[in-house]
Amino acid sequence: MGNGFDALSQATGDHTTTSAGPLISYPEGLEPTSTEVVSRTKVADGIICTLKIPQTNSKTLPNGQTYEQFGIPVKGGYINFHLFDRNKCAMRGKRVVVECEVWHKTMSDGREHIYVDLRPSDAQPTHDRKVWQDGTSVPTDLPVDTQVHMCLGGTKGVIAFLPL
Repeated sequence: MGNGFDALSQATGDHTTTSAGPLISYPEGLEPTSTEVVSRTKVADGIICTLKIPQTNSKTLPNGQTYEQFGIPVKGGYINFHLFDRNKCAMRGKRVVVECEVWHKTMSDGREHIYVDLRPSDAQPTHDRKVWQDGTSVPTDLPVDTQVHMCLGGTKGVIAFLPL
């Protein structure tokens, strides 16, 4: 995972999983409380799309790395996006080509969420991003190679990446 997308997981010391299994575990006695992340699993990557970057909130990881966070509202919550780049503040209000990774995280109290990590890219877009607010209005005639990710828990939205 040398592409840096897992910086959020590694910097926070969260138990991180991939298809290869756990990467980081909590030491005995330091297990997370009810508001901490117990696992993160990458569910999609290699998606290149164009997004308009809205006003964002700057966040700082324990290792000092910063990222911009914004959310798209869906029924019951938000789909959060994390933009990692040194010039991230200059991107606010602009359309930017980004590489996307979709992650599933599980909290120690059992809540589950999906979120998307973004990094600017010089590649040509391969997908268009669509969000449906309630999860029930997703068209049934999406292109064959569409990547569809349902929100989890009490959040009812859907994010999909449609091939161009």
